[in-house]
Amino acid sequence: TFRGTILDAANLAGAKMDGADLTGAHLSITSFLGTDLSKVKGLTQAQVDVACSDAKTKLPAGLKPHFCS
Repeated sequence: TFRGTILDAANLAGAKMDGADLTGAHLSITSFLGTDLSKVKGLTQAQVDVACSDAKTKLPAGLKPHFCS
């Protein structure tokens, strides 16, 4: 579980995240490049909006990626 964890600027590119609980986690500029997040729990659009995704990032249904420049 990563509930409430500060993961700001963490490099989680390609990490295995199946079943991880991201409820309340801080994800500012966290790299999820190529990461499959489709089976994580507690991830919100607000968290995704401050993290970095790419075309290979898989998100839970209803969430849209945020591409960092």
